[in-house]
Amino acid sequence: MCHTQSSDPDDFNNSSNNGNVHSSPANNSEVSYETVLAIIEANNCFLVSVLEKYQEMTQTMNEFELTLQDIKSNSATGNY
Repeated sequence: MCHTQSSDPDDFNNSSNNGNVHSSPANNSEVSYETVLAIIEANNCFLVSVLEKYQEMTQTMNEFELTLQDIKSNSATGNY
């Protein structure tokens, strides 16, 4: 499961994997199954958080567009 979402942009790097998502074994060409699963889970959680932020931004932009249309409409008719 994903950890609790945070507004901290570095939260992904500070999750249960201790920021080792981007590191690779120094002198060992083998990576454990658990490590691979942890990396996949961390990446999936990160992508889910990006998608959630994108959806929030899309909703905000849609609301902004509706407000802008209302302003234009009211300006054209003289209703404020």
